Amino acid sequence: MLCLRKPRALPALVFALAALLSTQAGTASATSLTRIVYIRGPGTESCPDQMSLRLAVIARLGYDPFSSTAPQTVLAEIARNGDTLRARVDLSNQEGTSQGVRELTSPFDKCFDLVRAMALSISIAIDPVAALARHDTDESASNLPVPRNSAETARAPNPVPAVESSAQSPNPRRPREVRYFTGAGLYFTVHAAPAVGEGAELSWGGRYRDYSLAFEGRLDALNWSRLDSGAEIGARFLVASLVPCIHEGPLAFCGFGTVGMMRASSNYIAHPWSAADTYSALGLRLGFEWPLAGPLSLRIHADLGVPWPRQSIKIDNKEVWPGPGLDVFGLIGSGLVVHY
Repeated sequence: MLCLRKPRALPALVFALAALLSTQAGTASATSLTRIVYIRGPGTESCPDQMSLRLAVIARLGYDPFSSTAPQTVLAEIARNGDTLRARVDLSNQEGTSQGVRELTSPFDKCFDLVRAMALSISIAIDPVAALARHDTDESASNLPVPRNSAETARAPNPVPAVESSAQSPNPRRPREVRYFTGAGLYFTVHAAPAVGEGAELSWGGRYRDYSLAFEGRLDALNWSRLDSGAEIGARFLVASLVPCIHEGPLAFCGFGTVGMMRASSNYIAHPWSAADTYSALGLRLGFEWPLAGPLSLRIHADLGVPWPRQSIKIDNKEVWPGPGLDVFGLIGSGLVVHY
């Protein structure tokens, strides 16, 4: 079973893990890349996803050791057996030969602690030097759950006995659960204005486990649409949005609320004009995030929204946009996100 040990036991765990896994995975080094495969069995869907596990390893090592084309593979699995969770970390070389296996157990309600312990095991298996070098400054591992007896949970040709240490860490703190991110990107919209629009967006937010909340700002370029009468109308937006999301692997299922300003203009009429009004909208979003290198990720999202209240543009008291039909708009955006 896993438990939360006192801080003085952490050095013993770290050096025992280092001796065990670095012996089994002798070829692992700071320059070796690894492909990760993460499997959550039935009943473990509430456990952290692959992105969370990957970010925990990156934070531990200080760099991103993962590549989809790497010669060696680490298989991380979580399975549920009643009220107990069983985790297995298996490092194999390019021939598929296992270089070392680590098995951990925990109560079902300690899944997040179990995944942090898996991240520690993976970090030491990939690069023990970097993992141990960051031990004194990485607070994210300060309360990792550890097995009561390493000989019970690790299979190795030469088991390494636990090393006791009297060192104590003053004022231990809980690991930081919230991860922040900042992003920037481009987008284009359909039916949000008289013409297809494009613009830039900035975002900042935080993520707690599988939930995130982001604040976004968006600025459109002014694009014109020609009417049958020969007149032109255009609109642009300066808005801010609040975006709550639920994450499942690389996918994000979100809602959004938007408020700001819409400025409409006309041209090629007897009296050209430009006017601004408040704007608000509600909608849904489907997002996708793909890790690139280190804390950098590529994010793509597709939005479907409805202005509320309804927006329209009139010339000589005649409505010329949006015309008949549903007032639904679409937005597709992509950009880069940095996690920290």
